[in-house]
Amino acid sequence: MGTSMIETEKAWAAGFFDGEGSTFVRHTKRHRGGTTGKDYPLTTVEMSIAQVRIEPLRRFHSVVGVGKIGGPYKPKKGQPYFKWNTAGRPSSHQVLTTLWQYLGQPKREQAAKVWKELQQLKTNKSPVLPMLPILVTDEHKKKWLGVDFDGTLATWGCNWLGDYHATGQPIPRMVDRVKKWIAEGEDVRIFTARMDGYHPTAGHVPAHVSRQIIEDWCLKHLGFILPVTNRKDYFCKAIYDDRAYRVEKDTGRLLGEE
Repeated sequence: MGTSMIETEKAWAAGFFDGEGSTFVRHTKRHRGGTTGKDYPLTTVEMSIAQVRIEPLRRFHSVVGVGKIGGPYKPKKGQPYFKWNTAGRPSSHQVLTTLWQYLGQPKREQAAKVWKELQQLKTNKSPVLPMLPILVTDEHKKKWLGVDFDGTLATWGCNWLGDYHATGQPIPRMVDRVKKWIAEGEDVRIFTARMDGYHPTAGHVPAHVSRQIIEDWCLKHLGFILPVTNRKDYFCKAIYDDRAYRVEKDTGRLLGEE
């Protein structure tokens, strides 16, 4: 399946989940599992979609790659139905990060609310809770920080000129700085020329392809996905870039050089 077809399927799956799916916290008083085989209380995240026909659930499952389809279930009233669901932090995180780019704001907010509740209920015995992609709200849109990718967040010594998929290694000092900003509630976005579509040997690279490459890098090295752009707007309050010079406002003077 080509890249454009994969993105089309992701967009379809996100729209399907927007209209029919749900993400929620499940509290189970008596869950059997673990090495002892004994019952114990469990709090986890669950996602589900119920449908009268099984075909769209199979298509959705093929996109997200996790979960199970059960049924048909026969309620006392109404038609028999099938249900796709997945439970647990890793699988739910996989579904959300796969669809996040195309999910509507209500479902993003629903997932963020669930993650917040799990974080509040976290104990020393709780499983690791991987971070969700950044939820950009109207409040966050007021101010944001732009961080260049190549040479600033990731090393430039990769073979990008020969292969547009290539990415550099994380630069520890900048990675730590970005994580600190995120922990402080800042809206941080990757601000990169990769998004303009130009590549010296491959020609045009679609923006969604470049975005996916950088999002995969973020997930691997940061543990969460940052928004990716090449546009500066009124709400941008600072840009961190290895090629930038800082100019004093209203004077034209280069700070540190004149």
